[in-house]
Amino acid sequence: MNKDRLRQLAADKRFIPGIYNYCDRWCERCPQTLHCLNFSLSEKEFSDPETHDIRNEAFWKKLSGILGETLELLREAAEKWGVDLDTLGSMDDIEDMKAKHEAAKNHLLCRAAKRYSEMVEDWLTGRETLFFETAAAAREGVDLDEALEVIQWYQNFISAKIMRAVRG
Repeated sequence: MNKDRLRQLAADKRFIPGIYNYCDRWCERCPQTLHCLNFSLSEKEFSDPETHDIRNEAFWKKLSGILGETLELLREAAEKWGVDLDTLGSMDDIEDMKAKHEAAKNHLLCRAAKRYSEMVEDWLTGRETLFFETAAAAREGVDLDEALEVIQWYQNFISAKIMRAVRG
């Protein structure tokens, strides 16, 4: 993807700015893909099946190119806004980031979300055999396989997304 094309897409009014920051990466179930720049880019940039396989060199070449372009855009934006990237990351900044991370990690909502994730894991682990036997027996009714898939998919996302929101 060239930088000018990316800038053009980013300015497209159909995309909701930052919507991808709260993405769960389950695009096939998402009702917002038409409004997501990340989805649009992924569809175009990773349309070749070889670029989806992390064991394939094509994946790593594509990712390397994207990260290189991202770094260039970041440097350009920093220059435009008068930010010197070389002065960022001082020990004070690092300590401040660590303190913010610890404060977020200890926030009531973040602790509750983390505990929820752990409880789901414990619950699923303790009932794995029963759950899969029940799912096999109930194929004609509620799709328990899908319900389990949804629970497991979001199990850790809740904690991660709340942590991000609390950090601000």
